[in-house]
Amino acid sequence: MIGVDEGHLLMDWGLGEFRIEYANLGLLRSYCDVPILVVSATLPPSHIATLSNLLHLGANFKYINLGNTRDNLFWEVRQIAGPIAGLPSLRFLLPPTVSAQTSIPQTLIFVPERALTHRVANYLRDFLPHDIRYNAIVSLHAMMRPRRKNRVLASFDAGVARIMVCTTIAALGRDFRSVTRILAYQIPQNLESWVQEAGRGARNAALTCHAILMAQSGAYTLKDEAVALLEEEE
Repeated sequence: MIGVDEGHLLMDWGLGEFRIEYANLGLLRSYCDVPILVVSATLPPSHIATLSNLLHLGANFKYINLGNTRDNLFWEVRQIAGPIAGLPSLRFLLPPTVSAQTSIPQTLIFVPERALTHRVANYLRDFLPHDIRYNAIVSLHAMMRPRRKNRVLASFDAGVARIMVCTTIAALGRDFRSVTRILAYQIPQNLESWVQEAGRGARNAALTCHAILMAQSGAYTLKDEAVALLEEEE
């Protein structure tokens, strides 16, 4: 059997510019008698036809939709001024005084750019004592050396690191057990990306997680303009 995990990436990456080789995974179907399984938690039904064409599934494939509703995820949207001006809006993530890093709830902050992982992490570190700031708050992105990425992930998995500022790399294939807060700092590329990122929270069913979308003010302006256009058409 051929298994394709995170099947939505065939479109997100393969039809974009990030990993165009993903669009060629259909070549695996040259082994005609080998069954193929594609799974994803965030593949919208509207993309099924495109996925079928990319993988040459034919007309008789079976489609099973179990949904991705999570009762222990609570969704919220907050407004920020912008990527830099909005940094003070993250202050709520840290208790007023921190003597031990374990007093900080384990948190993932997703950002759209590698440089912003360090900018956000350094901003939050300034509020912590020197002896814990670099262990408590870490950053992660795809351009880090493998050894460093492994150290960061091991620290977060062990509960030593309490806040990880990361790109979407941390949303794929990771099973964090104790995350109780997920933030998207700025609007993600699409809704599927946000659902994928938020899905890293409260993987332990005994926990709850707040998924907070920090949307820049310009997004609200676009929304108001769209509503105005709809009202004019009516």
